[in-house]
Amino acid sequence: MERQKVMERGEKADVSSSSNGGGEVDVVAEMMDVIEAVGLYVGYRRTQRKECLNLVRRLKLLLPLLEEIKEIGNYKSVSSEALKTSLVNLDKALLGAKKLLKKCSCGSKIYLAMESEAVMSSFHAVYDKLNQALDDLPYDELGISVEVKEQVSLLLL
Repeated sequence: MERQKVMERGEKADVSSSSNGGGEVDVVAEMMDVIEAVGLYVGYRRTQRKECLNLVRRLKLLLPLLEEIKEIGNYKSVSSEALKTSLVNLDKALLGAKKLLKKCSCGSKIYLAMESEAVMSSFHAVYDKLNQALDDLPYDELGISVEVKEQVSLLLL
């Protein structure tokens, strides 16, 4: 029962993405909602528990970066296609991570045990997408602080 309540809260966090009046979705707020939702998942299957907890920890390390981007607020006014593309790619990577973590939390124990190699390759693919999206992010253009840049560089190791 407790798990079901947590899952429902996580799904509500999924649906509530912010918009800025013009119908355009605020990508940064959406990414923060995704990270909040994966933090609510519980009961990972034993075969992938360590990897799931590691991924959740890494995703939570992105929150200071996203909060700083949101605080600065100039990402909306920047017309750089590279910035827009990198934010969208980061959002897609986070959604892929969320989907994988949901599978490991709610998926069939038998399926996850039998397909553990395929699931592990899914983790590697998610890490690759996250690393690529973070590498492509124009930190200088956004005005990200040195401390947050250092934290992200530690995340990439």
